[in-house]
Amino acid sequence: MIAISFAWAVQPPRIALRVGTAALIAGSVGVFTGLERSYWAAAAAVLILHQGFNWVRASQRGLERTFGTILGLIVAAIVSWLHPRGVALVGCIAALQLAGQLFVVSNHAFAVFFFTPMALLMATAVSVSSDVSQLLVARGLDTLIGCGVGLAVLLATYRTDSATARNALWETLVAAKSVLPFLSRGEVTSAEARVTRRRLRSNAFDLILLYEEQAGGTGRARGEADRIWPAIVAAQRLAFRILAACWEIEAAGDAGKAHGHLLLAADREQAIVQALDSLQAGHATAIPRSVSNFLVPEIVALNESLPPEVDCVQHC
Repeated sequence: MIAISFAWAVQPPRIALRVGTAALIAGSVGVFTGLERSYWAAAAAVLILHQGFNWVRASQRGLERTFGTILGLIVAAIVSWLHPRGVALVGCIAALQLAGQLFVVSNHAFAVFFFTPMALLMATAVSVSSDVSQLLVARGLDTLIGCGVGLAVLLATYRTDSATARNALWETLVAAKSVLPFLSRGEVTSAEARVTRRRLRSNAFDLILLYEEQAGGTGRARGEADRIWPAIVAAQRLAFRILAACWEIEAAGDAGKAHGHLLLAADREQAIVQALDSLQAGHATAIPRSVSNFLVPEIVALNESLPPEVDCVQHC
């Protein structure tokens, strides 16, 4: 499970590497340029990347943070010029905090617009020797550096291949086929079976993440992602239907083996594998019917959503 989680093909390691690299570069640039609070640059880079946004959403987040910060600095300059103290200072900070929280989910630019002067008021309140003008400039430069570095790191590590989501779809179908022999025998708790189940689960989750990454790209990659979206949904349904059957057999204990045979006899397993092989090859497939009807709706959905190379669909 740990090895699967650290595989480069899945999203979490890529996101972690992006965040770490961007924070290191942004912080280093801040230090080398002599900014007093270079950690602000690292924080800005992290906030652009830590949620694993695709290119479109990350660019939007970077622009929102940049413009929100700039406008917030104007407000901070005005409030600092008024020199609020005591109850007035506490009231300003509380009002800005409340306003920021109202927009933190719906609009990032507005949230940053209120949080920026709040943070600067708190910073100047605890240090009377702080030069407000230098603090304002430093905050603006740190934000620009952090957002720029974050987007540059994302662009450098972004997958622009238009086949990324389709390859993930095929890998999910391959993982699904590897679970079927254990399911048909009702032996879903062996060490090997658990490894194949974890791989299928990981592929099913990553399938949506990789689709979102490709759909957030540009040009051909986005068009291809939108085109195969119905097939991705169908493949994920297939994966979780197989996993659900494994969980049912595991929960049933010794009686689960018989349930596995009822769901998926040996000849039925081969028919499903052949159907999935045909779909991977880009052909319309025969729909394997049975009394249990196990996986039939999912294969029908895949058959209808994948663009077939032949026009007819056979039923048996």
